[in-house]
Amino acid sequence: MMVRVCMLALLVASGAGGQIRQVAAGDITMVVKGDGSVVGWGRETFGMAGYPPSPNETIGAPKPLAMPGPVQRMAVGRSAVYALLEDGTVWTWGWNDVGQLGDGGAVKRGWATPARLAALADIVDVQAGFYHGLALGRDGTVYTWGPAAPAPVAGLPKIVKIAVGPQHNLALTSEGLVYAWGSNRDGELGNGAVTTGPTLTPALVVGLDRVVAIAAGGAARGSSGAIRADGTVWMWGSHAEGMMGNGIPTSGPGGPGAHNPRPMPVKGIAGAKSLVLGGGHAAVLLGDGTLRMWGHDGWGQLGLGTSGFYHEAPVKTRIAGVAAVYLGGSRSYAVKQDGTLWVWGPGSPGGRGVLRVHQHVPVLLPLP
Repeated sequence: MMVRVCMLALLVASGAGGQIRQVAAGDITMVVKGDGSVVGWGRETFGMAGYPPSPNETIGAPKPLAMPGPVQRMAVGRSAVYALLEDGTVWTWGWNDVGQLGDGGAVKRGWATPARLAALADIVDVQAGFYHGLALGRDGTVYTWGPAAPAPVAGLPKIVKIAVGPQHNLALTSEGLVYAWGSNRDGELGNGAVTTGPTLTPALVVGLDRVVAIAAGGAARGSSGAIRADGTVWMWGSHAEGMMGNGIPTSGPGGPGAHNPRPMPVKGIAGAKSLVLGGGHAAVLLGDGTLRMWGHDGWGQLGLGTSGFYHEAPVKTRIAGVAAVYLGGSRSYAVKQDGTLWVWGPGSPGGRGVLRVHQHVPVLLPLP
């Protein structure tokens, strides 16, 4: 499975299609509506939609899902789902083979019924890695879990934003500095080095300041990104799928330029408002409501009308009037300024309608 492990902008778009607070996507996709209700679709193997697990079950089209209360935002991991409710509590469900549900690994089975993480309260953001979760408290404290139960991350100052990749984490301070910890085999921690083992203590990303937004993502490899106050975009980590956006051809995980342990600017981007990293592709929302994307385009996930390529430099996606952009695995989503939801990228054998076939350009996805 591939997941979306990246920063999701908390933008609200309203209009004919109603309000959408957020899209959280992976094998299962969740859309949080403006009233806190949720619709979802995708593979139900691990009970990730809140139904009993079934290896053959697929929700082929958007379907209303029962939640423990009004939802503010959600995060989808490889086999678990996390929901942040409007009351600041966090609920988890799905598989628990390595303790990713936050119970300390006490129960290694699937949970179709959401359970509250009692250790967390007054939370304002939640993110998912492959097998771990991260939460941001209103007081600026960052919490992590999986395989252990939730606990504060030591060594961080007060944090205002968080982002999670497959196996690494980013945290942004109000002063515009970025801390990173976790896997660093591709230089995704931005500390100037590449290391085989994980770094457990957060450290500053080198040579980067005045940051206003952060993002983390990747499929098997890890990549990181940031937007500075001047609207420029900076990337570091793996370039195996063209994720650095530097125009240099991809060369595989071990080839020249594959590991980038220091932030580098993405040329041709100005006026960036938000940055999202998916499972091998990236998207920037500009102030004029258009998108610039780069990376893997194997199933049309860059929205160019083509497929089967890598684009190592930013290209303009065939959509305008965008209010928010989200990436999940190899699929891409946008909420337009009129409140409608659009999707492009790979289809699913169990999907119905526009979700069944590969979409090489953005298409409207009706919601119930």
